[in-house]
Amino acid sequence: MVSFADKFADLYAKTLGEKPPPVQKLKEVNEQLSQKYIPKDAAKYPIYADQPDTYQADLMFEPTVDSKGQYIFQVNLCH
Repeated sequence: MVSFADKFADLYAKTLGEKPPPVQKLKEVNEQLSQKYIPKDAAKYPIYADQPDTYQADLMFEPTVDSKGQYIFQVNLCH
């Protein structure tokens, strides 16, 4: 069985002699990763109650992709 230290040593050995990426490329990647995700506008549907003087609120979960590329649910409060 290969230990964690052995795997780490193998990965480290593979990086020896490699040149770091150019600074400009690192800046471009950093800018792309640091941009904030602006959610799209959601369609709005009115919520109403059948009886007077009553209130209702709902949560709507919309699947979307965040700035890291992960699938998440964006929560919209409908009132």
